[in-house]
Amino acid sequence: MKAIQILPAVLLLPALVHAQTKYTVKGKVGKHNEPVKSYLVYSVDGEQKRDSAILKNGEFSYSGTVPGITKATILFSYGPDAPRSSNEQLKIYLEPGTVTIKSADSLKNASVKGGIHTNDQVALDALLKPVGERNKALMARYYASSQEQKKDSVWMAAIMAESKQINDDEEAILKKFAESHTKSAAGLEALKAMAGSVPDYATIQPMFARTVKLTANYWKK
Repeated sequence: MKAIQILPAVLLLPALVHAQTKYTVKGKVGKHNEPVKSYLVYSVDGEQKRDSAILKNGEFSYSGTVPGITKATILFSYGPDAPRSSNEQLKIYLEPGTVTIKSADSLKNASVKGGIHTNDQVALDALLKPVGERNKALMARYYASSQEQKKDSVWMAAIMAESKQINDDEEAILKKFAESHTKSAAGLEALKAMAGSVPDYATIQPMFARTVKLTANYWKK
């Protein structure tokens, strides 16, 4: 049980090594205006915080302070009449400096640049995207299959084998990323995702100790 609890606890490290972090987020997405709206969502001490901005000629911005490096999500809503699937989001970090978001049309096609934490998160999301698409395609194939196919042990074994391969590939990406990005919160997030809800302590603990030590040293600079 201790091995499971230590991961989320140490992932709060950024909030412990910085009293306050000033952040700025600036975006330009197409030429959208009202009712297109952006939201900034993050948590502080377990409490969800939410800010919003109506786009004006595609532009929106946020600024403020948070306790330490803080993971956040930018969400878009294209209005009450837009289909639910049109709502979009991307992950960033509220960190010193400015995070810029640019796109000619939509949030899902946006390029994102910021500090080390946001840039590493963007890199991680790009690495995981093909795996996510493979899993989505597999699930679509499964749910579109007939009851006869689902009762076919050979067919199901092939589905399960493909699912396991996707999971193994995702874990390999997370492991490699965590090992090579030891100075950012995104590296810690990759390690947390790799560990899962029941981590293999013998595998995770050495990686976690090294990542936390190097990250703490970086944030103290």
